[in-house]
Amino acid sequence: MIIKIKKKLQFYFLPLLSGVLIGTSYIPFPPWALFFCYIPLWLFALKQKKLKTILIGSWLCLFIGTLIGFNWVAYTIREFGFFPWPLAILGLLIFAGFANLHTPIALFFWFLLQKKIGKNQQTLRLLLLPVFSALSMQYYPMIFEWHFGYTWLYANWPAAQTAEIWGFQFLNTLTFFFNFLFLFLFLRRNPNETTNCIKDIQFKNTIISLVNFLMRRKNIKSTENDTFHRYKYISCILTTGIFIFALLNVYGWYLKKRWPEPDKKAHILVVQPNLENLTKAYKRSKEDPRPDLLSKLVRETKKNIHKDFNFILWPEGAYPYRIRYERNNVQKSFVQEQAEKWQVPVVLSATGRNSTGTTNSIFVFDEKGELVQSPYNKTLLLAFGEYFPGERWLPVNKLFGYYGRSFQRGTGENKVIKLNKINLGMQICYEGLFDFFTRDLVKENAQILVNVTNDSWYGSWQQPWQHLYMTLARAIEVRRPLVRGTNTGLSAFISAKGEIKNISTINKEISWVQEVPYYSLGTVKKSTFTLWGYYINQCFLWGLFSLSFFIFFLGKMNKNK
Repeated sequence: MIIKIKKKLQFYFLPLLSGVLIGTSYIPFPPWALFFCYIPLWLFALKQKKLKTILIGSWLCLFIGTLIGFNWVAYTIREFGFFPWPLAILGLLIFAGFANLHTPIALFFWFLLQKKIGKNQQTLRLLLLPVFSALSMQYYPMIFEWHFGYTWLYANWPAAQTAEIWGFQFLNTLTFFFNFLFLFLFLRRNPNETTNCIKDIQFKNTIISLVNFLMRRKNIKSTENDTFHRYKYISCILTTGIFIFALLNVYGWYLKKRWPEPDKKAHILVVQPNLENLTKAYKRSKEDPRPDLLSKLVRETKKNIHKDFNFILWPEGAYPYRIRYERNNVQKSFVQEQAEKWQVPVVLSATGRNSTGTTNSIFVFDEKGELVQSPYNKTLLLAFGEYFPGERWLPVNKLFGYYGRSFQRGTGENKVIKLNKINLGMQICYEGLFDFFTRDLVKENAQILVNVTNDSWYGSWQQPWQHLYMTLARAIEVRRPLVRGTNTGLSAFISAKGEIKNISTINKEISWVQEVPYYSLGTVKKSTFTLWGYYINQCFLWGLFSLSFFIFFLGKMNKNK
């Protein structure tokens, strides 16, 4: 049995290696293998003759990568569902097995097409690897749309500023093509020896074998001529890659400097109360925990209440009571009394209740405690967090008591709420992960993006950082400032010029007045991405795909003549 497992590990060593490289290159890990993490998997695919083997290898790759990059899912299952650790780990394994099937799907289509192309067209075969990988990641449905484009922002590379033109999805596509570049140059040096070099890699002595593989030393007689060509080849790889990467960073720096300075300023009191989740508090306490939670929220707010600011921002999960409403009418609540007492507007996320059901909503009250306009009800609900898929047909309430209160989906109205002549574009937690959602806010003339989040279900070392940078990325794409208020962290601010400021400490009570420069209506144009750049990535990939086959068939017709 042990021998069989060892042989399997040896056989699937390259996909497993890719999985480790992928998982340890995503936020919050440094992007150390970003531009070569897919190469071992692609080398494995090039060697195989059976589709089944490629699918198994690519599935193992993403399974390992997901376990490393998103192991916080086990913590969430335990915290949210109160499951024991064995079941939480089982849930993580199931998630890792199905959450990121885009790579097996990409290699499935690649294998079918490359058989028709033939091995003689090696350049086209290689080109289709990044094309299908990027297309599959673009269209594969995910609970949250992660990709390596966000890592460019996390790494603080100026190239991230180019997202105002083509978005972070395109930066993810460029990541695939950097992998393609190094793979292509490597194989072009001596294509005939590639298969033999791959066979040389064994599970035992993996580091030595991999170095020999990359340096082309094993089974090759070393001569002065070989050494010269080897260093010339490595220099070509580094020069080409560094030049393209440097060009992107220079262009990103230029775009940031070119963007005009805002002509207006707002001041927002951001409150991070660091409160325990209400569901968990009820389970722990025999008494109603809400008065104590509300007291902590108010106490943290009062620390800065004497300062001058435009409004108070309370995050998702902080206000522990439901607010009952019907359109513009709200049943009198504590938060309205406080807004009137402090003579300051309050923007907050709270559980709403009306005749249609329960909603996850943003309410905006002015300094008199009056509702500015109808609340915004969250439209993009989180599966398994705010609703249970298939709950209409399944006895969810009996199986999982905490799912007995699924939220009603909003209609998309009132996403932009005007407060004291400032248009606030509202995002509730999960909605900040979707670029199309924020594009719509700016098209509706949002001047400041406001994101309210509760990440207290997800631990403290991976997910909060992933969620933070995926949300902040939206500000660069649409060139509007974004204020992020969270219950337990990470609260932050990013300017329209892509400058990240005041990231809070996680799991700590904190509040501060954030200065937010913004643009008057009509004084600045909308970014290219806002207008039509959303489609650049898709047009680029489909155009490259079509052009490749056009050239291929054109060459085939010329040969037949």
